[in-house]
Parts: sequence; C-alpha cells; structure tokens
Amino acid sequence: MILSSEVKYLSALALFKSLYEADKKNIYDVIEEFCIQLIITKKKTTFSSRDMKILLSNEFGFNIPEAVLRTVFKRAEYITLENRIYTVSYETLGVDITSFEKNLKVVESDNKKIVERLIFYCKKELGNDVDEEQITKNLYTFLVEGKEAGTKYSSLISKYIVSKENDEDFIEKLDRVREGVIIQAGLSYNSDINHFGSLKKSMNLYLTTELLFSLAGYNGELFKSLVTELYDLIVEINVKSTSKRKKISLWYFSETEKEIDSFFSKACDIVDGKYILDPSNLAMASIVKGCSLSSEVIEKKVRFKKLLSDKNIYLHEKTDFYSPDNHKYNLESPELLNKLQRDCSRNGDLKSCETGLKFVNYINILNKGKGSRDFESVMNILITMNSNYLRVGFSKHLKKNGCFPNVTDLGFVTNRLWFKLNKGFGKMNKFKSFSVVASAQVLVANMLNASVSNTFEDLTDKLVNDEITEESAQQIMIELKNVSVLPESIDASTIESVYEFINENSLDKMIIQIENKKIELENIRCANEELTKIAKHESMEREKIEKKLENVKDSFEKSEKDKNVLQNELNETKLRVNQLEDYFNNEEERRKNKRNKKIKIRKVIFNILFVTFLIGMFMLCVWSYESENFYLIALFVVLSFFPTINVKKIKNKMIEYNLD
Repeated sequence: MILSSEVKYLSALALFKSLYEADKKNIYDVIEEFCIQLIITKKKTTFSSRDMKILLSNEFGFNIPEAVLRTVFKRAEYITLENRIYTVSYETLGVDITSFEKNLKVVESDNKKIVERLIFYCKKELGNDVDEEQITKNLYTFLVEGKEAGTKYSSLISKYIVSKENDEDFIEKLDRVREGVIIQAGLSYNSDINHFGSLKKSMNLYLTTELLFSLAGYNGELFKSLVTELYDLIVEINVKSTSKRKKISLWYFSETEKEIDSFFSKACDIVDGKYILDPSNLAMASIVKGCSLSSEVIEKKVRFKKLLSDKNIYLHEKTDFYSPDNHKYNLESPELLNKLQRDCSRNGDLKSCETGLKFVNYINILNKGKGSRDFESVMNILITMNSNYLRVGFSKHLKKNGCFPNVTDLGFVTNRLWFKLNKGFGKMNKFKSFSVVASAQVLVANMLNASVSNTFEDLTDKLVNDEITEESAQQIMIELKNVSVLPESIDASTIESVYEFINENSLDKMIIQIENKKIELENIRCANEELTKIAKHESMEREKIEKKLENVKDSFEKSEKDKNVLQNELNETKLRVNQLEDYFNNEEERRKNKRNKKIKIRKVIFNILFVTFLIGMFMLCVWSYESENFYLIALFVVLSFFPTINVKKIKNKMIEYNLD
C-alpha cells in the first residue's frame, strides 16, 4: 500500500501531539521541530513565513498562522531575518533529525496498518469492490475535519471503531490523531498563543434546544457529558477572568423557548394518551418516562427551567431583529431560503432549514454583519448539534471565506476553549469530546434514531390510511422502542444488531417480519393445541397409572401395616415365651434346690441315725465282749458298714497311689 497524503497527515498530527506532551514542551518548540525537519530535508537556506506555512500545509497538513511561525523563528538562534526573508545558518543549526524521522516513520507505520485493517474490514462487510482511496479519505475526514456523517463509508468506519473499543492500543492511536487535530485547530484560529487561560474579549454563545436538553440529561449520559465538558470550560474561563464581567455568556433565543414549551406540551399530550411517542425521540422518551399524569410533566418542565437559571443560561429577549436599523444585516430572503431548502431536502426537513436560517440571521445581526478570522474575536455564535442548522450555517450561500461561520458545533467550541486553557491531555483532562469512540457512538446513534424516526413516520401514515392493523402497528412500535437506544448503549456487543437495523430496516420489511411472526405464532399455537391434546391423553393415562400405583401403594401400606401388627404380636409372643422360659427355669431351679435341701436333710438325719447306730453298736460290743456272741455281733457291725463304703472311690485312690 502506497503511503497516501491522508496517512502522512494523520501521522504528523499524532506525532505533533506526542511531542507536545513529551517533557511538557512549549508548543513553539514542537512547531520548530517540524520546521527544522522541513528546512533540512528540503535543503532550505532562505524562506519567508509564507513559504514555511505552505510547506507545513503540503507536507504535514498543518494550518499554522504566519504570526505563530514568525514567533517561532524569532526564538531561533540559527535563523536571521532581513527584508521579511529568513536565512538559515546550518553551522549554528547543527541539529540531527534522525530521531524525528524515526518517530515519524513509526507513527506512519502504525497509521498505515490502521488504514489497511479498516480496508480489509470494509471488504469483508461490502465485498472486494470498495474504493480504498475513498475509505482512507473518509477516515481522515472523520478524525480531522470532524465530519462524522455524510461520507460514503462513515457509518462503516464508525461501526469498525465501536467494535474495536476494547482494543486499547488501536483506540489510543486514533485518539492521538484526534488530539493532534485539536492542537492544530487551536493554532489555526489563535494567532497569539502567548496568552493562555483566558479570553481577551467577551463572547456570547447561543444554545439550541437539543443542547439544553442534553445538559439536563434528557438525551443520555454521553450527550450530557459532552455539553457539561463545554459548560465546565466556560465556568473556568469566567472564574479566571480578571474583569467583573463574564467572558462567556450563555443564551437561547425566544424560538428555542417556544420549541421547549411545545415539546413539554406534546409530552403532556403523550402522557394523556392523545399522541403516540416517537421511539426515536430520546429526549421525549426521557421526559415522559415515569409520568402517569400531565402534571408530573409540568413539574419536570419547572425543574428544567430552574436548571437553566441555576447554570446562568438565559433567554435572549431581543425582539427587534427585523427593525429598519438591522435591514442591512439581514440574510433572510425567499430566494435564499429556497436555495437552502433544496440542499436540505436531500438530508433533512424543510422546517428545520427555515429555523436554521432564522438563527444564523439573528447571529449575523448581533455581529453587525462582521466576520471573524480569529476565535477570540467572535462576539456571538450559535452552538448546535442539529445537522440542518449546521448545514445552513456552512452553506456556500452564507459562509464567508476565511471567517468563522455564524453557527458551529459543540466539539468545535469545546476544542478551542480547551486549547485556550492549555489543559493538556492527561487522564484528568480526558474529555469525552476528544474520544473517537464517543464520536462513533454519536454518529451511529444519530443514524439509528433517524432510521427509527423514518420508520415511525411511515408507520403513522399507514395506520392513518388503514394500510396496517392496529395490532401489527403496536407490535412494530414495541420493536422500535427496543431498537432505539442511547449513544452510550452502543458498544462492541450491540453494534452488529444496530448496524443491521440501520442498513436493512424498512417498514415494509418489518410488516413482513410481523406477518411471518404471526404465521409462526399460529403454527406454534396449532402445535401447542396438538401437544395439549397429546398431553391431555397422556395425563389421563398417567392418572390411571397413578391410580393403580396408588392402589398398589395402599395394598403395600396395608400389608406393611399387617406385617407390623404380626411383627408386634410375634415380639409379644417371644416376650411371653421368654418370660415363661424364665419362669420355668426359675421354677426348675427352685424345685432342684428344694430336692437338694431334702436330700441334705435326709443325709443329716441318716448321719445322725448312723452315728447313733454306731454308738449303739459300740456299746453293744463293749457289753458283749465277754459274751460268747461277741464275734457274731462284731461281724454284724462290720457288715453294717459295707453299704456306706464307696468302692469306686477306693479303687480310684489305689490307682492314684499305684496300689493296684
């Protein structure tokens, strides 16, 4: 891929920002480094401030005022001035630009890769038949000129950036370019950069409805952040002002007040059910949200007006814009309006174009027809995010060459005031206004809501003409409400579905989708009915089975119950048996003890009788000793002992003592 001039310009801007932030360099030193690089590479020995301005523009895309360049060269010891021609002393210069060129090549390589990846992405989305040069130019337009919409590939570029929001390295490189643009733009419209921190002259900024609503948060957190960043810069400048009068005052025209009143009145009607809410109108959706009574809407209106008063944003009560004294400054005419409406008819509504011309005319009258080439010389300017107002203000029929237009966007003023305050790009000063991701989110959100708005208008027309049923219209409204989102809700996870709606959506397609859903739902309903019948039959069968199971369960429970009864009876029987056994055992033991006792008694009696007998025998022997019957009596006594002799015991004793 050949390095295009756009890639070179983007790289120069990124390097400018990097050098500006490095070691807290003075901005003159940064400009000088670029000038030195051109002097050496172009082998310049003499040149004018005009020559260097052209060189910087051609080589790097910079637009630096000659007054700034003259200040740079006045500080340079290697340059002498004579007759408005600068002469370079290379001996005094003695600078090595190798480091500068190396850094520039690194940045160019990074930006070349970014462009190549973007082209590859576009080919993947649209096919190989894409204009690579146009893609590069559109990226340059997006990052540098701030024209986020209207280019051929702007929506696809925004989609790509949002999809890469979590790629910190990629986003940092793009942000570096955007921040370089901000510095360059600050230089372009500030010839005197020696006085940072305040404005030399007072300035009046006129805000349109969408900015006031965004300040109140009606258009989401991202838009609120963008407007709040500008407001905070204005407050800081006013605080730093040495004069008693504020340097910057905020106003809105009576037409804006009427638009606000009409807006809240419409919100009351929506809450009362007289109108249908347009899902693309985020501010209206925010106002009516949570309101069930029109009185609640009126309360929100009171709080909104108080917010404007608290922030010192006032109604401009001048009403003599069309007085004879102002005729010479008047820009409005039927012929001019027709020309502007022809331009607006391709991209916006004609009523908005007419209001835009009225506002631009008011600013021109307040400025007494004078144009300003320097930002600090601007006395009155309209700030808006309305694309039609901007289109009118930048129209070739109104804008004066080299001068500030009477109308500009939010980012332009934020960038200029940031530069004037010399805020720097540290994390504490990282404004949403400078973020390429935020710019891409805003672009996609605007395209999405425009698509939703167009679909809503077509839906309303078809409903009025009875070309669509109320049921289908309600379903489409639900879809539109779900699709319409705030810019901050568009991220890498949602960008595909959002982009698909923007590029492929139409009311007819949605109607077809609704009808297809109806058919699908009818098929599902029929299938559900069939399934219901099957389920009913299965339910009946299941009930029968469950009934049988219940009977079996009852029988089982009954048998279990009987079993338990029998078991209890068995246990009781066993207990009785055990008790009887214990009784009989005890009785037997008692009887046995009784017998033993009787035996013992008998033995005792026997022993007594026996001893008595022995004594009697002994006495008889003693008496008969001298009798002839002595031997007979002695034998009788001996024999009377035999029944008591235990022969077996005697034998056992003999065995024991080996007497056998």
